[in-house]
Amino acid sequence: MKTAYLSLGTNLGDRLQNLTDAVQMLNASDGISVVRISSVYQTDPVGYEDQDVFF
Repeated sequence: MKTAYLSLGTNLGDRLQNLTDAVQMLNASDGISVVRISSVYQTDPVGYEDQDVFF
């Protein structure tokens, strides 16, 4: 078994639902098992700042 750490982010639409859907799709994929999920944090955009904040 190999371990990987992913960082997911979204700033469009229903941000929390986007993250939830992404985790569910990962977990439904063959050979991938989501073991733990961190808290959700809100961050300001960097670079092009004229956009919504990220989860």
